[in-house]
Amino acid sequence: MTVIKKETKTEDLSDYNKIYAISYDGYVQSYLNPLKIEASAIIEDSEQYLALKQAEITELKIFQKMEITTNETHLIKLDHLYEKNKFHLQRLWNKPEDITQHKFWLAPQCQCPKSHNESIFPSKSYIISENCLIHRHRLFKIT
Repeated sequence: MTVIKKETKTEDLSDYNKIYAISYDGYVQSYLNPLKIEASAIIEDSEQYLALKQAEITELKIFQKMEITTNETHLIKLDHLYEKNKFHLQRLWNKPEDITQHKFWLAPQCQCPKSHNESIFPSKSYIISENCLIHRHRLFKIT
């Protein structure tokens, strides 16, 4: 399974939907929530808004790279980039940086228990699998 969707072409969207679409390689990957944008006092087409869209695309690119590598060192570096990008997204959404809001288990090749972690989200005590090449380094991370 690939993280990059090739279902809906951006060019086929209405002008309204194009405003909120997160597109990569000419295809819609997801949408920004207009109500969340309004609640966060973000102005469409502002630098902040465009940075939000770019940060969402950055996450897709990180996940795409995670899909194709089996090198643990590279996966750990990508995990660090993912974490840094998630903090960047939180700042862009005018939210405090909070690692408990990062759904790290959505990463391709992640072996951490997805359903358990999702069921306790948000939490300060997620389960990280010792078998997960991407996240087991976090077991030894001193906070």
